[in-house]
Amino acid sequence: MKKTNNITNFNINNRIITWLFVGILLMSGLLSFSAVFNANIASHVNSNLALSTTAVTVNNTWTYGSNAYDDGFAITQDSSGNIYLAGITKKTGQYDMLLIKVDSDGNELWNKTWDWGGTEFTNGVAVDSTGNIYVTGFTDAGPGFSNMILIKYNILGNKEWNTSIMTGKSSSGHKIAFDSLSMPYVVGTHDKDIVVCKFNMNGDYQWNITWDGGSTDSGFDIYIDNNNDIYVVGSSKTGSGDRDVVFLRFAYPGYGLTHLETWGGSDDDYGNSICSDGDYIYIGGGTWSYGPGGQDILLLKYTTGGSLEWYKTFGSATLNESSNSIALSSNYIFLGGNAGLDLSLDDVLLFKTDKSSGTHLENNTWDSGSSVSDLSDGIIFHSNGYVYMVLTADYSAPTYSEIILIKWDPGTLTTEPEIPGFRFEIILIGMIIILPVVLILKRKTKYLNYN
Repeated sequence: MKKTNNITNFNINNRIITWLFVGILLMSGLLSFSAVFNANIASHVNSNLALSTTAVTVNNTWTYGSNAYDDGFAITQDSSGNIYLAGITKKTGQYDMLLIKVDSDGNELWNKTWDWGGTEFTNGVAVDSTGNIYVTGFTDAGPGFSNMILIKYNILGNKEWNTSIMTGKSSSGHKIAFDSLSMPYVVGTHDKDIVVCKFNMNGDYQWNITWDGGSTDSGFDIYIDNNNDIYVVGSSKTGSGDRDVVFLRFAYPGYGLTHLETWGGSDDDYGNSICSDGDYIYIGGGTWSYGPGGQDILLLKYTTGGSLEWYKTFGSATLNESSNSIALSSNYIFLGGNAGLDLSLDDVLLFKTDKSSGTHLENNTWDSGSSVSDLSDGIIFHSNGYVYMVLTADYSAPTYSEIILIKWDPGTLTTEPEIPGFRFEIILIGMIIILPVVLILKRKTKYLNYN
C-alpha cells in the first residue's frame, strides 16, 4: 500500500511540475505574440533608405511621343495584358489629351489625341470590365476656370463620347473607378471641395457627392469595393498645420459619409493613391511632418471599416522622396515616386514593402540621363508579374519632354510571416519559481519513501 502511495505521490508531483512548466511556456508565448501583434497596430516606423540599392532591376524601357512636349501622367492595363498610357501632347499652340495603347513588350498599338479647342490636361485612365477605356482630366474654360472631362474610347481606340461637367468653377477629374455594373465614377476637385461624380455608360451625368472640409480640399484617388461602397483619399486643411491626409468612405446605397479620418502633423502631408486587396485599404502619399528629414514617403494601412492598422514613413536625411502611385501583388506593396536632393525630385523611385507589415524590402532609382528631371506618375503590377511605371523625362530644347515606360523586375524576394517566439525573461523567472518547488517535492518524496 505504501508503495502505491509513493508512486501516486511521485506522479502527482511530476504532473505539478509539468503543468507549471507548460504554463510558463504558454504565458511566454502569449506575451510574445501580443507584443508582435500590437506592434503592427497603428505603429510608426521611420526608415532611412539607401537609395543606391540595385535589388530591383530595370528589365526594359520604351520612349513614346513625337512632338516637342509629350508628358505621361497615368497608366492602367486591361484583362488581355495591354497597357494604356494617358498624358498630354503639344506640337504647336496648346496641350491636347493623349492616349497610347501598347502591349506588354512596349510595342505601340495605337495612339489617340483629343482637342476641345483649348488646353486639355489628363490625370487618370481606367479600363472597365468589357475593355472600354476612360480618360479624365480637365479643360481650360477661361481665365481662372476649368471643367472636369470624361472621355470614353472603345477597345479599338475609337472615341465613343466625351462630356464636360462642373462648369462655372475650377474643376478637375483626377481618377476613375467602376461599380459592379461598370458605371464610371470620377473623383476630383470642384471649387476647392472634394467631389465624386457618377456617370452611366452612355456618358450621362447622374449625380455627385461633394465634401467640404472648410478650406482647400482635393480628391486624388478612388476605390469602389464589391458592395459598391466608395473610398476616397486626398488632402485637406481641416486639421492642424498645413495639408493633412483625408480618407473618406461613402456607403451604398445612399452614399452618406460613414467614415472620415484625417492624418497629419504640423507640416504638409497628403495622400494621393489608394488600392485594396478586398480586406484592407492601402494609401500612399507623402509627409513633411514625420520621417528622417525633408519630404518622405508615407504608407498607411486601414481596415475596410476605416480603422488604422499601421502607418510607415520612409526616407533619408539628405534627400526628398515622394510617392504618387501605388500597386499591389499578392504579397507586396509597390510605390512609385521620385527622389532627389531638392524639390525637383529628379530621379524615378520604385519602392517595395511587405503587404502585411509594411516592412521595407527593396527600392531603386532610375535616371534617363535627362538634363532636367524624370517625373514618375503611375504604376501597375502587371498580370505577367512585372511592374510598369510611366514617367515624363524633361529635357532642354528642342525636345522638351518625352513619355517613358519602364518595366521593372520586382524580384523573387519573399517575406515569411513573423513567428511569435518565447520570451526569455518570462522563462527565467518561471524557472526561478519552479526550482524551489521541485526541490521541496523531491524532499517530500524522499521522506515518504523513507517512511
